[in-house]
Amino acid sequence: RRFERVLDHLDAMLLEFDGEGRILYVSSNVSQMLGYAPEEIRSMRRFEWIHAEDVAQILGLARELANAGESADASYRARHKQGRWLWLEMSASSSVMADGTIRTLAFVRDVTRARQAGRALRITEDRFSAMAENAADLISEIAANGRLVYVSPNCESLMGVPAEALLGRRIDDPEIQERLHPDDRGALNALATLPFTSGAEAQIEYRYRHGDGSWRWFETKGRSYHTQ
Repeated sequence: RRFERVLDHLDAMLLEFDGEGRILYVSSNVSQMLGYAPEEIRSMRRFEWIHAEDVAQILGLARELANAGESADASYRARHKQGRWLWLEMSASSSVMADGTIRTLAFVRDVTRARQAGRALRITEDRFSAMAENAADLISEIAANGRLVYVSPNCESLMGVPAEALLGRRIDDPEIQERLHPDDRGALNALATLPFTSGAEAQIEYRYRHGDGSWRWFETKGRSYHTQ
């Protein structure tokens, strides 16, 4: 029972397999994770509760663990008793028992929410990239130390220099300052040092020398925020 309580605290379940891949033991908290009682899992046909597209991966993992002392990790989908699919992450290792047989122990965690959050973040990032690449305005992000950590791809059409030439540079970098009109350098530097209070805003106008040598007027609006 003490070991079961540890598994509950870790939000993980434990499975034990024999050398043929048959399930010998399932911790009781499988019911919280997948909705099945341990005896239901043990009585299922092999891979019955694994998504069909992930069976090949699990078979490959089983082959890796056929030799004692091996370890392997896998992420796969498992069917909850209610029918929905969950993403599970498994870390397994094999060992030899006193009778010479091989046993595999696998710790399994539910990572469905983490994967969904990651997917939502990727979608958000893709949308932002699409907007930034097609926007008429230049979009940039400046870290607290004044370093440019993001510059939208349309930088080259607006300023005459590729975004890659500015990324990683500080606003006070000589190459950037040299392109700023001498009368306007103070204004842009002030924008780069907005107070660390989240929500501080500023708006400035300045002249910047385009890659073709001409001076261009820019209006920039900035707003500070905390990343965490």
